[in-house]
Amino acid sequence: MTDGKFLRDKMHPYFRNIFTDIALRSHTPKKAADEDAQSIDNVAFFEYTQLPGIINDRFFATFDKKGNDGPIYQQAFVKGLTNVYLSSLAEKMRMTFTM
Repeated sequence: MTDGKFLRDKMHPYFRNIFTDIALRSHTPKKAADEDAQSIDNVAFFEYTQLPGIINDRFFATFDKKGNDGPIYQQAFVKGLTNVYLSSLAEKMRMTFTM
């Protein structure tokens, strides 16, 4: 179990910084309604993770997105990386199996 203060003060800001860096590299143009919302598209995610094609697609799909083929927004990215790095072994195995 991870300490909430550690998550709030160290890990979440670190994951938000990673998100911002990747979002700046996204290739999908923003729509007028989402002009202020930063997001990560599949191409930028692939460039960051450098996972093989289908594994990258399935890993990208595990993040909670607003649409099936839509981008990843900051809150979902931070939550997803927190699960990847700081969850229990059983949770990591479940996540791997669902990929």
